[in-house]
Amino acid sequence: MSQRAATIQEFADWNGISTRRVWREIKDGLPGDRPGTRGKAVTIYTAEAQQWLAFKDISRKMPEVGSNSIAAARLRLLNEQADREALDNARRRGEVILYTDAEGCFLSVATILAGRLDGVAGRLANELVNEPNAAVIRDSLLTEHRAIRASVAAGLQAFVDKCRQEVGTIRAGYR
Repeated sequence: MSQRAATIQEFADWNGISTRRVWREIKDGLPGDRPGTRGKAVTIYTAEAQQWLAFKDISRKMPEVGSNSIAAARLRLLNEQADREALDNARRRGEVILYTDAEGCFLSVATILAGRLDGVAGRLANELVNEPNAAVIRDSLLTEHRAIRASVAAGLQAFVDKCRQEVGTIRAGYR
């Protein structure tokens, strides 16, 4: 497959850049034939050279494309810092909570629930041992289950109140 070739002046004119820039790009690796002697014509392969030049321009404008550059590392760092700041702001507004706080809440709820459920048999065994009426047994079980639900709800409400208080303290600190 033959490629269209151009001189430095033709390539500069076609791309709207100076011949001085074309020479700089040739030194940086612009595709073409370089005879290596002064005064000899340099042939630039236009298709490859335009792709190479476009990638270089994109890499300069969007450093994340050239991901090994210092500019790309800085951009990634700035993005991480912006993400952290956005998360901190959302936490101050009370829109998010820390994983450890949520985990503590769920563990507390599970502990309360397990303890109360484990105690049902002991609390009701003596009371219901000689009860022949199924309605009385059902009523006792429902009463106990309602008490368990109420204690779990109270534990969750305490957690929510604690979170709201922390958000209020954080907001007050940033005013």
